[in-house]
Amino acid sequence: MKRQHIKSIWFCAGLALIVLFGGCSTYKDYSSVPKEIPLTQPEKVAYRIQSGDLLDIKFPLTEKHNEKVVVRPDGNIIVEIAGELKAAGSTPTELAQNLKRLTSHRLKNPEVVVMVAESSQKIFVGGEVESEGTVIFRDDLTPLQAITERGGFKDTADSNRVFLIKLEKDTAKITEINLALIASTRLSANDVLFIPRTDVAKVNLAIQQYIRNMWPVDWRFY
Repeated sequence: MKRQHIKSIWFCAGLALIVLFGGCSTYKDYSSVPKEIPLTQPEKVAYRIQSGDLLDIKFPLTEKHNEKVVVRPDGNIIVEIAGELKAAGSTPTELAQNLKRLTSHRLKNPEVVVMVAESSQKIFVGGEVESEGTVIFRDDLTPLQAITERGGFKDTADSNRVFLIKLEKDTAKITEINLALIASTRLSANDVLFIPRTDVAKVNLAIQQYIRNMWPVDWRFY
């Protein structure tokens, strides 16, 4: 009994040192976090249609010709009144203009509107968010918006350090962005956002994984 008591004392002392030195060595000064975040408008870049996108094609003056079509792997679509045409690589406005030209011989002064109902391009959000997963990419999507759509930050998230990973061919470019930039940076299709834990959360996790789970101690007494 005495040996177990001494063992428990040494264990608690070791745990106190881990928390003390872990907390001191990883302490951050969060006083520099801005109270006001400048919301600048990112440069607008037109969305380019991709294979797999679901397009909503509307003819406002002749609604019976409205269609929803999926862009095939070869980048083409088939519209009943216009036939087969290339869609991938065009903006919705460019495709609408092309459809307007192709249907002008059958429709009088046709009006065409093309919208991307569902994009095949995603943003991947992982780490310390409430629900890891994907967000459908859209023009001017910011990291903050993508994180919000996945439920927002967990309490354990280091919201002032978000890693933006851009996949380019066979390489990945990793950039660390701070709290101000996550509200203004514009994302590209297939970007990955990773939100790390705070230093305090890392220490707590280490204690849980490497100490509490390994020692058969009734933690209700400590």
